Amino acid sequence: MEGILRDGIIEHVLENKLINPSQFGFLPRKGTMTALLEALNDWTEALESGKSVLTVFFDVEKAFDSVPRSELLNQLKIFNLAPSITTWIEDLLKSQSQQTRINGIFSEQSHIESSAIQGSTLGPTLFLLHINSATTGLSSPHKSMQRTQKIYCMYNSQDYVDILQRDINIFTSNLSNLDLKLNIMSCKVMWIGSPKDSCPPRLMIQDKLG
Repeated sequence: MEGILRDGIIEHVLENKLINPSQFGFLPRKGTMTALLEALNDWTEALESGKSVLTVFFDVEKAFDSVPRSELLNQLKIFNLAPSITTWIEDLLKSQSQQTRINGIFSEQSHIESSAIQGSTLGPTLFLLHINSATTGLSSPHKSMQRTQKIYCMYNSQDYVDILQRDINIFTSNLSNLDLKLNIMSCKVMWIGSPKDSCPPRLMIQDKLG
């Protein structure tokens, strides 16, 4: 049942162009390899034209486990899904619980308030819909692979770096609005450029220097 529902949702959002083109995770004919190839092509063209490349890799902390159910349901409304589908998903989310077993002894069941049903067939699709708006408003090129996001610029002047910094601020603000957090220790900055450019630009990620 979850597989049928997942396929129907993906078909609906793709036909109606409701998914950000920068999304590559859990979509047909897209994936990590296509995201990497597109970015690599951009970087190669930039370097061949004498530009440098500055890329920021973001990691969303406990991505699937930290999605608030209420916020996820609010995001689903944006995609104009049939009311019956939204109700079915809401019932599925409300029915989640967890239980621990140690040495054959079970704990009491506890209700799960936050989760995109990690490990389920439908979970990745729900997370995809939830995080789809995280890159809204960005001017710099970017690629999204579910919990991993990269934003980059090909630059030959400080203006492009300033735009990238602005986009970093927009992205982190968008994540906050979705009640998601960054694993700041896993966020990395990569610079590719000419050896003569001995001082790569520095970027701020949530008040931390990258």
